[in-house]
Amino acid sequence: MRWLVKWGGGRKLELERSILWGRDKGAPIFGVITPFDGKPATSSNGFTLALRVDSHAAVDALHAKALDFGGYG
Repeated sequence: MRWLVKWGGGRKLELERSILWGRDKGAPIFGVITPFDGKPATSSNGFTLALRVDSHAAVDALHAKALDFGGYG
């Protein structure tokens, strides 16, 4: 997650079903985790997202990167 490193973050934990990235201790984390029920991950099965950034410019940059990766606006 090179984009997260740009804002002072990095990989914090890797487990059998998940990888977690974050910044400082106590700050929000970003994780990719397979659903517990073994079904495909969808917007209603296994998805939660929260990121803390320092500015609106950082939000705009993250949003632009998400769109580059195929997200929709």
